[in-house]
Amino acid sequence: MNIEIMGHKKALEKVLEKPHFYNIVYITNPGDTFYDPTFRNVINKAKSAVVVKFYDFEFERDEHGVAGPNQEQVKAILEFAKDKDNLICACMAGISRSSGSAYSILCSRGIDPKEALKTLVPGHHYPNMLVVKHASELLSKPEMITIAKEWMANNLKVLEEVPDVEDN
Repeated sequence: MNIEIMGHKKALEKVLEKPHFYNIVYITNPGDTFYDPTFRNVINKAKSAVVVKFYDFEFERDEHGVAGPNQEQVKAILEFAKDKDNLICACMAGISRSSGSAYSILCSRGIDPKEALKTLVPGHHYPNMLVVKHASELLSKPEMITIAKEWMANNLKVLEEVPDVEDN
């Protein structure tokens, strides 16, 4: 299985290079519409696509109704991807929602969670843990959460201090 993790703009470049080749999991924010040119072009040039809309939060809903991923959305991602190859998981930045989705898809295909994490780039990807939690429940694989948390703890880069810049 070939799966790539990236942001929306990189996904657009990929589908323009090879129209109707990639199957896309396109994760965007609620309120984003098909009228957005990147959104529209990625979906139109994909072989097939599923669009899910949730914020990159690790809680389902706050007191203002702002929503992170729910189990139905994660189920839609897993169902869409179950028989797809040449898969792209794309969210705005290609860091959290898309990497959590890619990890979950790989685990849904029977790949060991430690092996699935090798698709992620240490220091760059930070899988959304609510996506992972929902997938682990849907797949009855609670070890996905512990293994992902250990991977993140071992692979997150420490940010270097940024020198102060004088205001002019």
